[in-house]
Amino acid sequence: MKKYFKGIKEAHNYYKFPGSYRYGSIYLMNYGIIRSYSNGTKPDVICDNQIHYILKNDTYANRFKENMKTNTKVRFFQKVQSGVKDLGLFRVTGFKGTSVVLEK
Repeated sequence: MKKYFKGIKEAHNYYKFPGSYRYGSIYLMNYGIIRSYSNGTKPDVICDNQIHYILKNDTYANRFKENMKTNTKVRFFQKVQSGVKDLGLFRVTGFKGTSVVLEK
């Protein structure tokens, strides 16, 4: 598995995600969010095994709740100085304030 990409577009194409690479989180009906990307413009908290990803609105909160119901994982990417890092697959374990909590 490739861990670093030049940009989110390359990562998006590598995994053949549907839709536009320009969205921070990509949703599939009856699955939930399949991919999220922290571009560094929001104060997301990213640790080795846990992420607090700030949500844009309630629509995205409901989409992440679908992941909890279906027990499906989210592939998470982070913008770094050299491009984009693939942090791997995370489970949605809950919510804290305006953030969704993701854990390895």
